[in-house]
Amino acid sequence: MYTMTQVNAAIRPHLTKLFEEVRRVDVCIDSVLEGQSGGEIQIFVDSLTEPSSVQINQGSFAYFAGDSAGTSAKEWLEELPAHCYIMPSSPGWVERAKSIHGGRLIRGERYMFSPEALQPGLLKELTEHPDYKVEKITLELARDMIRDPLQHYHFVNYDTAEQFMETGFGYCIRAEDEIAAACTTAMVCRTGVEIGIMTHPGYRKFGLATRVAAAFLLHCLEHDLYPSWDAANLKSKGLAEKLGLVYAGPYEVFSLED
Repeated sequence: MYTMTQVNAAIRPHLTKLFEEVRRVDVCIDSVLEGQSGGEIQIFVDSLTEPSSVQINQGSFAYFAGDSAGTSAKEWLEELPAHCYIMPSSPGWVERAKSIHGGRLIRGERYMFSPEALQPGLLKELTEHPDYKVEKITLELARDMIRDPLQHYHFVNYDTAEQFMETGFGYCIRAEDEIAAACTTAMVCRTGVEIGIMTHPGYRKFGLATRVAAAFLLHCLEHDLYPSWDAANLKSKGLAEKLGLVYAGPYEVFSLED
């Protein structure tokens, strides 16, 4: 078994082929295949020259492709930590995980959305607030946020604030010299971005997440980027619908109990 933190040019064609049959529910797979790196991204392969199976880990999400019957596949699934989601993967991986973990493997659902009906006028209206101003994240702000224990969340898939600014973007609201809410590119690929939102606990229930997300989606429309909104709960689902995203249905995930 071999571990990488970034996909290189030599192995990219092999991994791309393995992931051809895997359903895309977010932009993580394509982002990693295109070379995105960061503290929470790891790639495991059974060979550095002719891989037949691969696992991409991004935080608490795992994506599998290729042969699920090999020794490496068994090791990866045995070492899967509690509460790590097995995302849609190649055929056979979930069945192999069930054979290893039995009743500890719990089925769940997440929710997908389409940006096809987004309305710029509505989004612009939603960014406005009499007391809080939405602003684009600058390099200086990104450097401050990456050192903040709470806002550091936005940069876990980047090595530096500079890398984030070169490849991604985000919008925030500041209040009393701190970030009250922010919406950023959790991951980036050529055609789309994964949305990450966080509101400071002291500023929740003021609609700030709505405002930064609306500014973010406007940016996506203006730059022809596909915004991937992957909801884990009904609150996130409701926010997506308020912004004008269209519910595209649930998808199946599996995770391990403690």
